[in-house]
Amino acid sequence: MDSIAAVLKDAERRSIKEEAVRLWLKRLTGASYLITDIFDDFEVNTTRKSALRKAKALRRHAATWKNERSEATLVPLVLAG
Repeated sequence: MDSIAAVLKDAERRSIKEEAVRLWLKRLTGASYLITDIFDDFEVNTTRKSALRKAKALRRHAATWKNERSEATLVPLVLAG
């Protein structure tokens, strides 16, 4: 993506006069925006999935900890009884 951006900036700086080249640059610019959006969406989805996995693991860990604590509270009551 950096290479494409460099070519586009260079072309804009040179003020290309040929219509075919300007059209090609316009299409390349549009394509580079679409590609950037695709990469951004992929990154967002990857981050979201990772966060969901971590949240699920934390909920599972919290439930296990709660159960262990409940069982530990019951042991003295059973022994005393």
